[in-house]
Amino acid sequence: MAAISDINFPLTFSEQTMFACREFSKEREKANARGEFQKIREKHQFDEDLKGYREWITQAEDMDPMNEEGSGDEKRECDNWPCGKPA
Repeated sequence: MAAISDINFPLTFSEQTMFACREFSKEREKANARGEFQKIREKHQFDEDLKGYREWITQAEDMDPMNEEGSGDEKRECDNWPCGKPA
């Protein structure tokens, strides 16, 4: 490809169109790359949010007295609540 300094000016309409198309193609490639980067970043953010949500649920389950496993013989704190359920 010829460098711009090697080109005799003025350019014909078809030459101007060719240069414009090349520049447009470069910009389109940059936009596509930005779009792909944005998709990857959004996926990473979603994965991080999901991980945090799962940790939050796990902590809540660990703290939930109704979710405790056992033989059922021991009296649980929730059994003291009216009607067996918290308000």
